[in-house]
Formats: sequence, structure tokens, C-alpha cells
Amino acid sequence: MIPNHSLGVRIKYYRQEKGYTQKQLGEFVGVGESTIRNYELGNRVPDHRILSSIAEILEVDFFTLYAPISPGPNAAIQALFELEHTYGLVPTMQDGKIVLEVTDNSDNGQILSEYISRWYKAFCSLKNGQIDEELYDKWQDGFPSFSFFDDNGSPIVGANANPEYKPNKERTVEDDYEIYTLTNKWAGINQLMSLEEYKEFRKKKQ
Repeated sequence: MIPNHSLGVRIKYYRQEKGYTQKQLGEFVGVGESTIRNYELGNRVPDHRILSSIAEILEVDFFTLYAPISPGPNAAIQALFELEHTYGLVPTMQDGKIVLEVTDNSDNGQILSEYISRWYKAFCSLKNGQIDEELYDKWQDGFPSFSFFDDNGSPIVGANANPEYKPNKERTVEDDYEIYTLTNKWAGINQLMSLEEYKEFRKKKQ
């Protein structure tokens, strides 16, 4: 992972990790080489649909590219407060240590609990010497879209590691709306369209 870097730097880093030129990445996602260059330089910002395609081609999760710059302690605790209200993530005491627990029983809360469980499993694999830090970092970069476990329980990465993976799957409007809301909230924009308004907006753009 590459914390404390802009979106453009992240795109460049993962593009080079895959061994693609700017021209190749542009051809894969349907834009010109100069457009990719401007994304990487920070002169332009891809919309979420193009960014989703870039993430898919580079085999990293969308939010690995879009992740906000790593915050300091003040911002980190505010992020945890947000997780408390959104997912019921609360501090509890276990064996004299403070741990975080997901108390929300909704679908999203259960998904977050499962994700944390998978993270713990991968972390244990690192600490037990089953995988090295490079693979662990790649596993985090691709999670959850391109990070899996083999039959022995060891973390593996890449689209080929998932037998159910379908490249270029059709995104639903609901998928796009989720990305729209999360990206704008991270940007500090709180006045957002409802799902129905977003659908109308999308129809007008087509």
C-alpha cells in the first residue's frame, strides 16, 4: 500500500506494478494516453466509472485507489466515530484490553464483521510466516475485490484466484450510487442526491 499519496500517484504506482504503459492502460479503459498522463499528474480526475475500470484492470479495489490520504490521530478518531454511527463499531474491554467490536446486525454490519475476520486471518498468516509483507500488502490492495484464500487458508491475490470472477461485469446503478455517496462524503460534500434523483440524473446524461 502507498499511504499519503494522491490519486494520481496511486494510479501510476499500480500501473507500473502491473507493467503497463500509460498508452496500454488508456486502451484498456477506453481513454487516450494523454488522459492517463493527466490523471497521474493530478491535472484531471477520472469519474467514478472510469476509476472503477482502472481499478479492475490494475486488479486493486476501487477504494485502494480512491482511499483518502492517511489521517493523523484527530482525523482517525473522527473516522472511528463515523464507523460507530454507521456500523455500530464500538470499543469494548476484553481481558483488560480495549478492542473494537461491530454491534450492527444489519447486512452492512455483518459484511464489515466478515471483512474484519478475513483481515485477521490474513494478518495471522503474515505473523506466522505463511506469507511475506509484499503479498500481505497486495492482499490489502486488492481486498475485497481481488483478495482471496486458497484451500489451505493462505491469502492469495488476483482475478485468476477467484473462480467466480467475471471481468468487466456490468455495474448496476445502485453500485454506482454507493460509490457516488462514499466518494462525495469523503470529499466533505454532505448535500447529496437520493438514489431516485441519481437515477434521473443518470438518465439525463445518457
